[in-house]
Amino acid sequence: MTERSDLIIPVILWGSEPPKHKISQIIVIQNGSIIVTGSTEGQIIQWKVGNKNGIVANIMLIGHETAITCLAPTSSSDSTKYVSSCRKGYLRLWDSTDGSSIEAVQHPFIHHKIIPYTFQDSSTHSISHLYCIGDYPDIVVIDANDLNILFTLSSRIEPDWINAITVINQQNFQDSIIGISISGMIKVWSLSDISSKTDHQNIIYEDESKSLPIKNVKALSASNLNPKILLIISSSTWQILDINNFNPLIISECSIEAVDGVIIDADKIAVGFIDGTIALFQLPQQRLSASNSGHSNVDHPFVFGLLKSSEPSLNSYNFNSFPSFCFSVQKDSAKNAEIFAYRTDANGSIDITTIPDNLDSVVKEVQKSKMPTIIKPNFQQSLKKVWKNNK
Repeated sequence: MTERSDLIIPVILWGSEPPKHKISQIIVIQNGSIIVTGSTEGQIIQWKVGNKNGIVANIMLIGHETAITCLAPTSSSDSTKYVSSCRKGYLRLWDSTDGSSIEAVQHPFIHHKIIPYTFQDSSTHSISHLYCIGDYPDIVVIDANDLNILFTLSSRIEPDWINAITVINQQNFQDSIIGISISGMIKVWSLSDISSKTDHQNIIYEDESKSLPIKNVKALSASNLNPKILLIISSSTWQILDINNFNPLIISECSIEAVDGVIIDADKIAVGFIDGTIALFQLPQQRLSASNSGHSNVDHPFVFGLLKSSEPSLNSYNFNSFPSFCFSVQKDSAKNAEIFAYRTDANGSIDITTIPDNLDSVVKEVQKSKMPTIIKPNFQQSLKKVWKNNK
């Protein structure tokens, strides 16, 4: 008589070609030591990052049947946990330390962007919420631990799908969420006393709104580096707004489609374009009330740096290969802040580039040479290279 074990051990055998991993989403967690990429095929890959070995594929996670539409850490970028969402509305909570799936739910929504917000509920207890936008009106807020829907940020004026959101968490400002709709309506929801507000209702309405003459917004960026400005990225322009009244300070037309962007200094921004290029712009000081870098002779924004990849697919655009970008502020061993730019494409390639910390010096050199500085990646990797090296 033989005994049968109920233990089932799955075994996966790969062929000579790597699995398809058309990257559609990327985030960075654990202070830059882990990159997480999601694909149009539904897989997720965790990549380890180190100074010695560069980018190393570590774990492939099979938890979705359709394309990954969103990835997000559950709290700060130091978090070990993150969430993923797919086109069928499924959300999964993952532990990056071992790749385990902690929780899974299905929402009647397709999420395209999730940002975490953590606040102190008491002197000893903090709570993390996830603010979600996608193919539905306004903003859905979910619990970061069980993924259940808690409440919604709704609109009295022109409810609509929200294209982009950002959290304002700065000194002298009440914590708030800023979102902009498909039609260009920018809205502000205050997050002060959020726990007491949601004790009695599951809908919170906007505190202010304003119609802007801008459509197809891709990203919003606010930063403590200059708390008085807001960066808006749309397909055809990038704009700097006064964060107090949302009046435009700078409007710059784009010759190719812009995809993402971030504030990297009081008077400097980085913008990612659909051809995979990331351009660093110096902003005119006289239009910015909080800038004091000494470039007062600058009348218009200009490019002083170009982050280009030596990987051909990351510097070219075709219909089947859209780049994804991620910008992350990390602490080095001396606790100094560094800004990193991450770039991926549908061919499964990833690169990491450090944005120089001596930006004013770079600008001065560029003003003399009249040519932008070309900045190459620190590390590059792809599944194709991984397979080739493992043969």
